[in-house]
Amino acid sequence: LSLTFTDFQTQSGVDVMTIYDGTDTLSPLLGVYFGEAGFGNIPSVITSTRGCLTIQFESDSVGTPGRGWASEISCITSTTTSTTPTS
Repeated sequence: LSLTFTDFQTQSGVDVMTIYDGTDTLSPLLGVYFGEAGFGNIPSVITSTRGCLTIQFESDSVGTPGRGWASEISCITSTTTSTTPTS
């Protein structure tokens, strides 16, 4: 599973997106993001190693000059193969 940001601009330090690699906020933390894409703080693609992402977005609910965020979610197929030895 991958999340590709097509736009990201939030009020810096106040409107915050936290992304976890799993089914809930107890899963491993992938990152905490705010501000504007293009300044090195927002990756263009975030990939799950567990097949699920949890996205938590917190805002101070005060009008912000930011556009918000937009993303695309894609499923990734595994390329792992296994073989069974023969005797």
